[in-house]
Amino acid sequence: MINMPVCPAPKAVAWRIEYPESIDNGRPQYITELIAAEEVCSGVLIRIACGSNLPVFAWPVYSCGRTGGFPAAAIYPADISGGKMAVSFEDGFACSILRSCILNSEVIRGFDTLTFREAVSLNAAELVDDNGRPLPGGAWCLDPVPIIARLGYGLFRESSITAAETLEFSIPAAKGIWYSDNPLYNPAETVYKSETDMFELTPVIPVNSKTVFYKDGSDEFIEVFFNDRIWCWSNPVTGASQSGRM
Repeated sequence: MINMPVCPAPKAVAWRIEYPESIDNGRPQYITELIAAEEVCSGVLIRIACGSNLPVFAWPVYSCGRTGGFPAAAIYPADISGGKMAVSFEDGFACSILRSCILNSEVIRGFDTLTFREAVSLNAAELVDDNGRPLPGGAWCLDPVPIIARLGYGLFRESSITAAETLEFSIPAAKGIWYSDNPLYNPAETVYKSETDMFELTPVIPVNSKTVFYKDGSDEFIEVFFNDRIWCWSNPVTGASQSGRM
């Protein structure tokens, strides 16, 4: 049975669960189930294939119909306690890396997944910006590229876990509180800029990522992309957008 985490705003009306139902030729076969939020209050009963430390995921689905881009996760059967397994947003990044490697590489066999997860958590806790302030977003501000590459070649070391490049945006936005679809990102409040006479949202986004910010008490949202050297943001409600190259 899976227990879901508390989902910060925007509120989840359902959960998209992905788990390995079977093993085929030594590789887990994942399936997806959509469960209404009211059905997960006491836990969700699923049947997971027998395997060695396989990641399980749960994505929140919001009332607007959009699915959050940052999953909660756990490792089965290591995280089983009393017949239940609690997924957490803090483990989403590490488990996403593990799933990618499990599906694409034979090298992952015999790998100490629990030590890897712990190393990710420790490195995420030490992430700071140039001014020594903690980077928002938790482990999702780590760079997955060198981790996956070195795991694939069997050359992984804890030193492979490094911070991703980040970019701070200045986005015109309605006054108030905005919530990221990354639950590890604290709520962000717009700041008034006298030089533009506008309120702006100033999120910090890691490279090779997409983050969506939802306006508190509104259907308005802003999508922010930062892919390699190219960045852009758009507000489908107002039609405003901007893009550029680093």
